[in-house]
Amino acid sequence: MTTSTPTKASMPPEPARADPLAKRNRQPLELIRHLPLPSPEKKLLEYRWLEEVDWTEREATRSLRFHHLLRVIAIVGGVAVSGLVGAGAVMQPSTNTLSLAAFVLSLVVTGAIAVDEYFRFGEKHRHLRLVNEMLRSEGALFFGLTGRYKSMAYAAAFPVFVERVERIAQKDVQEWVTDVIGSGATSSTDEAKRPSSSPPPKR
Repeated sequence: MTTSTPTKASMPPEPARADPLAKRNRQPLELIRHLPLPSPEKKLLEYRWLEEVDWTEREATRSLRFHHLLRVIAIVGGVAVSGLVGAGAVMQPSTNTLSLAAFVLSLVVTGAIAVDEYFRFGEKHRHLRLVNEMLRSEGALFFGLTGRYKSMAYAAAFPVFVERVERIAQKDVQEWVTDVIGSGATSSTDEAKRPSSSPPPKR
C-alpha cells in the first residue's frame, strides 16, 4: 500500500498576514476604499497621506515616551542625589559609600539630560504632533467635502487634496531641517524608517 505525499496545491492555503498599516488605521482605510475614485488614486491616498499620518503618529508617540522617561530619570535621580548627600553629612561612618552612590547617580542624571537634549525628543514630539494634526485635519475636510472642498466632487477635490498634503510635507521637511536639525543633532536611526514614497529623509 502506497501513501501519496501531499502536494502544495492540495494543502490548505496559509492565512494572509495582516497589513500593519491596515491594522492600525482600519477606519481611515475603510473610508479611502469606499471613495468613488479610481483604484490608483485610492492607492496614492493610502501610501502617501495615510502612511504619513501613521508614521508621524508613531514617531511622535515614541519621542514623547523617551522624553518622559529621560525626564523622570533626571528628576528622581536628582532628588536621590540630594538625599544621599544630606545623609552622608549626617552618617559619617558611611560617607564614602554614600558619596560613591551620589556620584554614580549624578552621572546617570547628567547622562539622561544630555541624551534628551542631544536627540531633542521633546521638540521632535511637538513637531511631529503638529504635522500629524495638520494631515488629519486636511483629511477630515477632504472626506467630508467641507471647507475648501465644499461643493466639489471627490474627483475634483482629489488633486487639491494631494497638493495640500504635499505642501504640508514640504513644509515639514523645511521646518525640520531649519528648526530641529539646524539647532541640534538628531537620531540617524529614524532616517531608515521614513516611507519610501516620502520626500528626502527628514529624520
